Amino acid sequence: MRIQVLKLEEKHYHRHYTETKGSGKMPEIKICGITTEEEAMWLSEEQVEYAGFVVWERSKRYVTVDRAEEILKKLNSNIKKVAVTVSPDSAFIKEIEQAGFDILQVHGTWTEEAAEAARIPVWWAVNISGTEELDQVKTLFEKTDFPGKGKVAAVLVDAKEYGSGKTFGWEDFSLRKTKEPEETVRQEQYRRYRELRELLQEQGIKFILAGGLSTENVQRGIETFAPDILDVSSGVEQETSKPGASPGESPRESPGKDRGKIREFVRQVRNLN
Repeated sequence: MRIQVLKLEEKHYHRHYTETKGSGKMPEIKICGITTEEEAMWLSEEQVEYAGFVVWERSKRYVTVDRAEEILKKLNSNIKKVAVTVSPDSAFIKEIEQAGFDILQVHGTWTEEAAEAARIPVWWAVNISGTEELDQVKTLFEKTDFPGKGKVAAVLVDAKEYGSGKTFGWEDFSLRKTKEPEETVRQEQYRRYRELRELLQEQGIKFILAGGLSTENVQRGIETFAPDILDVSSGVEQETSKPGASPGESPRESPGKDRGKIREFVRQVRNLN
């Protein structure tokens, strides 16, 4: 099948971002890695839009589905509950839905069987280490259809190691108009991410920026991508020297969320306009 590459002009993207800012619309916020009732109450106080529960056993933020079901009772009813999974099978998806989750976030493998089983919206997470993975995702969504595409409500762009607290390098993207060799490379990286952002927008699929967000860089992230949703976890946690668990390692104790950092992150996002 011949795939038509979407051509985007610089002015079109910046017009979209300016209109988004000017209209008063701001990104929604997801706080991920909730592990206690107290943290859930903090999210309710700040009126964030999404709460994420990591139900993947190798994560330091892991909670069982049963435990998450207890915690989410403390959330305001208008906060959407997101189950963060890695390569879930159909049985696990059913368990998640029965627990009362509103959204299924999928890292790892997204199979046709899993797609058929899902009855709630899916956030498909893409872990990026370079432009190769990005191009693969873009090519996939340029297709008219693929298994499970109709279930995908959003694409979440994250760093290679999810839960690592690292970005995928977007701070180095250049928004400057210059022909210097180094800046040209950064401009090309920015252009390719922007094309995916615009392609998803045209298809009614939300763009979620994740990975390494904090109060220090969130405004730059908004200016670069104009995301629909911001997903933060380690950036609003208490200080700790313990690294997160990588696939294949034993989970480590979560440092827990920091009330002040959550409040400041929300303030940074909502005071942009």
